[in-house]
Amino acid sequence: MLHIPCAGSLKERRSVVRSLKERIRNRFNVSVIECSEDNKWQKAQLGFALAAVSASAALQSKQDIIAFISEDGRADIIDTVIYGEDT
Repeated sequence: MLHIPCAGSLKERRSVVRSLKERIRNRFNVSVIECSEDNKWQKAQLGFALAAVSASAALQSKQDIIAFISEDGRADIIDTVIYGEDT
């Protein structure tokens, strides 16, 4: 879940989310979707799908994507959920 403090409207929120999705796709070669159902101005949820040769490679990709979003500065990461891990 992301908090987008700079978004004062849905249009600004969509702009930030669209930009993040494109930059993440291009940089990390992963599939990205916006999966939040609500239209809150300052909240968004992104989903990622990737294939990796090992669990450690997938974990590294996840950490790299999280770091990339954090360094971007337009959105704060509130929460992360990971599916597909062996438990």
